Amino acid sequence: MILADYVGRNNDAVMSLVALADLLAIPVIDFGARLNFPNTHSLNLTGRNRELIANADVIMGLDMTDLYGALVRSDLDTHANVPATKPGCKVINVTLNDIVVRGWTSDFQELAPVDLPIVANTRVFLPALAEEIRKQGRFSKSVVDDRRKVMAAQHEEVHARWQADLKKRWDERPISPPRLAWEVWEALKKEDWLLVAGAFRGWPSRLWTWDKPGLFLGGYGGGGLGYGPAASVGASLPYRGTGKICVNLQRDGEMLYTPSALWTAANTGVPLLTVMTNNRVYYNDVEHQEKVAITRGRPVENKLVGMEMAKPPVDFANLARTFSVHGEGPITEPDQIRPAVERAIKVIKEEKRPALVDVYMQMI
Repeated sequence: MILADYVGRNNDAVMSLVALADLLAIPVIDFGARLNFPNTHSLNLTGRNRELIANADVIMGLDMTDLYGALVRSDLDTHANVPATKPGCKVINVTLNDIVVRGWTSDFQELAPVDLPIVANTRVFLPALAEEIRKQGRFSKSVVDDRRKVMAAQHEEVHARWQADLKKRWDERPISPPRLAWEVWEALKKEDWLLVAGAFRGWPSRLWTWDKPGLFLGGYGGGGLGYGPAASVGASLPYRGTGKICVNLQRDGEMLYTPSALWTAANTGVPLLTVMTNNRVYYNDVEHQEKVAITRGRPVENKLVGMEMAKPPVDFANLARTFSVHGEGPITEPDQIRPAVERAIKVIKEEKRPALVDVYMQMI
């Protein structure tokens, strides 16, 4: 199997990965730092990470930021790690991290135990590997075809599960993350679009159609607070006057770190749609404090102390308007999301100015 994280920095590398996977019917797990593999492809098995890693004979990591973390299972209470792979599994690691990351180790966790380290640019490496496999021809077409059928069935099962999750959480109040992602997609799917920032807990990669490289420019390196507003403006600059709608699925707490990016967006006239995934709390820290409270036997209800942004709530729509950005919200009903996003898109296309839609949603 193949694990991919930053392959999507180069569109050609994505297509080379598709060709390699097709050649041997290799399942691919997309870790989502970029769009590394189309979610419509039958060999995209993202969502079956644990089962595939546990049963793999050979795992190849491609531009993985945290290969170690992908190959272990962690106990959330004790932080102890145990191998997620079976004995004898061979690990290949293809990356330039060894020469671009300063220091003796990677940015995250520990060095992974690797059987074959390859320092290479995946854009060059992947087509060369596929060509060598074709040249040697040491694979059985019937075995490959049988594996392809199995992987295709698993792909369909994963996507059916995600659709079931969406249906199950369709009417939840506050608005559920899958419902929010779906409503934005319904408003956006007929447009020429680009997700410039905000992985939004993986829901766009599950529910939107990601059928070609270059549709997603990436998440937040190192969880950097303040990244989204600024990066989305910069990423949108080349698309002024092209008709493309650039989308930022923006976390509320993070927006407060660099709200001046809204002024820059208005000043430069970028075609940027910001959708606030607003749970009115610094949830990443809340989650951590809950685990610490449980471990130390302290009151779990105190996890929200100092973390909530509900008293008073931040009026992001009005904040946007003060910077001459079109602002709507807060949206509290699921059926109001799509019309608000459609109005925002109309403003971007007709008035040539950015827009923000603030949506109140669940913490998880």
